[in-house]
Amino acid sequence: MVRRNKLTSVGPTTLRVRETLRAAPGVLASDPDERAKLLRRKLRTGDLLRMAEVVRDLAWRQRTGRANEEDTRLLWYADRELVCRLAAQTGKERAWVRQRVWASVERMVSRFA
Repeated sequence: MVRRNKLTSVGPTTLRVRETLRAAPGVLASDPDERAKLLRRKLRTGDLLRMAEVVRDLAWRQRTGRANEEDTRLLWYADRELVCRLAAQTGKERAWVRQRVWASVERMVSRFA
């Protein structure tokens, strides 16, 4: 019997989101204003993959102790938007989706720490 992750069994977009969350964190600008501007631009697109990149990169930044207040606010916003949209797409509860998203982020952190 093949086990399938329910978050990825709905469609290719959710699978790509999971892969994005588990990929190596991207390099963010060291200038806080420039970084925030780039991240806001990604979030405004409404694209799930861009939101997943923001969550992954800011979670990494937070875990390495380099996040500022604006990074934390953007992470909270990106997480909320990503979870809400994935929950709507998959038909799953938000709490369940959030748990799966952050499990993927934790795997990324443990791989690249």
